[in-house]
Amino acid sequence: MKLGLKIGAVMAPIPFAFAVCKGPHALWVKVISVLWAVITGCLYLGMYISNELLGNAISMAIFFSISGLINFFILSGILSLIKKGMLSVKKSIKEQAATQQKPTNNTEKVRPHVADDEPLTQRRMKALYKLANQILEDEVVDLAESKKLMAWFNRYPESKEDPRTQKLAIVVKEYLSDKALDHDEALHLFSMLTDFCDDFEQQEKELQKNKITIPSSAKQINIAKGSGFSFLNDLTLGNIYFMSYRDASGNISNRNIILKRVDSNDYGDTYINAYCLMRNALRTFRADRITGLCCVETGEEFF
Repeated sequence: MKLGLKIGAVMAPIPFAFAVCKGPHALWVKVISVLWAVITGCLYLGMYISNELLGNAISMAIFFSISGLINFFILSGILSLIKKGMLSVKKSIKEQAATQQKPTNNTEKVRPHVADDEPLTQRRMKALYKLANQILEDEVVDLAESKKLMAWFNRYPESKEDPRTQKLAIVVKEYLSDKALDHDEALHLFSMLTDFCDDFEQQEKELQKNKITIPSSAKQINIAKGSGFSFLNDLTLGNIYFMSYRDASGNISNRNIILKRVDSNDYGDTYINAYCLMRNALRTFRADRITGLCCVETGEEFF
């Protein structure tokens, strides 16, 4: 609202109230302008019909308008100060929250963040495979079984983004949108579950082929306790582990690895040599960049 219109609404509220109502102003501004025009109009009408006040009507109208204008500027200044104070408080709260989110100690233990769009772990893939086999036992997919499948996908949202299970999750959600399952939909789900189980079994066979045989002489891992990586001594060579790893750029990625060897150089750096199932190749990882490590088979966390 422009300053001229504000002054006009205070000094001559009756004609200016119409301009305020027609303009693109907030509802509370329009309501106050109309109320002020009504109050002022009643006052002027009272002075006009009163014989005692009729002689001083002009001087009283001028006095009333000037007083209203002064009060308007006083209230406007108070409101401006209140708004500035509220904005400064909000700004300080935002700055404080941003400061608290920043890490205060770079040596602090970093826990892996598992987002919804990250792939399913091998352990959860096995759980889905077991559920699918149970559904396929009677060679029929009914409504109750499809609801169990939908509940599993809702429990693990990352399954809706994993390319291995994404299509199945979408189809189940679409078929159950009407809370019913007809014959054709049941047949389609049966076919998709069969394909999923076949693919999973094929992947398991490939994992067994890629599994590295560790010589008996190399089974023992011996990392000094004072190095900060003594947890590696609890690992078993040849086992599959789920690892969260931070690269040189600070980006964290998750992958399944088959542990092959743990080495330390003359400078005190510790390295893990493993077969990366995400890249299908041997890779070397620095132990100080590992942010999370657990066994795929048992779920035991080592770091």
